[in-house]
Amino acid sequence: MIDYKKQYIKYKNKYLSIKRKSSNRINGGTNNHYIFKSHKFISVLEELNNTFLTYFVRNYQHHQGDDVSDHAIWTALVVVDWINTKNNWIKDIDAKYHELLIFSAFIHDIGKTGDGDYTSLINSSKPTHHDDGIDILMGKKRYITYSNDIDAATNSTYKNPLYTDNRIIQKTTENSLHNIREYSTNIETMLKNSGFTKEDLLITTMIVGIVDDFQEIVLNNIDINDKKNNITFYNNYKNRFNTLLCKLKTYHNINNNDILNISVLARMCLAISAANKKGNISTVGQLHNLPVPNTVYIKTLTENKFKDYDKYYEHVQPIVDLIENKTNNTNKKAKTPKNKKNNNSMCSIQ
Repeated sequence: MIDYKKQYIKYKNKYLSIKRKSSNRINGGTNNHYIFKSHKFISVLEELNNTFLTYFVRNYQHHQGDDVSDHAIWTALVVVDWINTKNNWIKDIDAKYHELLIFSAFIHDIGKTGDGDYTSLINSSKPTHHDDGIDILMGKKRYITYSNDIDAATNSTYKNPLYTDNRIIQKTTENSLHNIREYSTNIETMLKNSGFTKEDLLITTMIVGIVDDFQEIVLNNIDINDKKNNITFYNNYKNRFNTLLCKLKTYHNINNNDILNISVLARMCLAISAANKKGNISTVGQLHNLPVPNTVYIKTLTENKFKDYDKYYEHVQPIVDLIENKTNNTNKKAKTPKNKKNNNSMCSIQ
């Protein structure tokens, strides 16, 4: 009888070995070879990337690259390039946040991973991944890391007699899921133990939670409507931003004196939204010591689609002004009602 647990470990380790071989192909002197300086990022980077590597992609309508790791690294490298070139998207973000910005870009799709379902990105998508990402970073949803999965495959006594040799691309990993409390990780705790502050967690969770909102709420509508209606879409983005910010400030017991300027937070969220789109194609470089993405992903699907994406930067300042309540009072849609709390005040969530 075939030992499926042993086969499972062999398959995963073989895939990682193939990916790691590509690390030798990068010129270490490239401008986009970024080495993290802070231990808090270094200590969690490899475990998260190993996990991302095991979530394979074949439906490129919903995710780019051969696995979640590919796109995660490309998106982070876009931010590295923008920092090096002083691109508009990050020019007003203080340098002390640059490493956190790069890391947040790397984990922006964490909600697509950690659930033991390795098939959804092959066939379809994970439409709840934004909310899942928020719950993961708030410690409300258990997360199956690569190491958790290997431990479960090695130690679990649970067996499914219906498994076949190719079960890994047909079914979820039931040995981890069956023992979820034992073979999973609280990501919030992991990040806190590595040195993440409440501010770090709030910023990262904000970015993860609304990474697609700039495209979906603002840009997708602006493309088909007259510019005079843009304020409506800016307001919709502001409302989404403020709702999540209030939720996280309440959860972390943070007041406004404990976090960065709200305009910088808004710019960080918008910057990663843009990097997420620019990172839809292979980006040259290496992130820390992680394997260089070695992908067969069809670049022609998106290589020209986002070439001129920088033109959308013109929408950043109007959104930031709305979030800061700096928009001219003659624009009634942008005003904050008198009976509502200013978004710079402490929030309470029902």
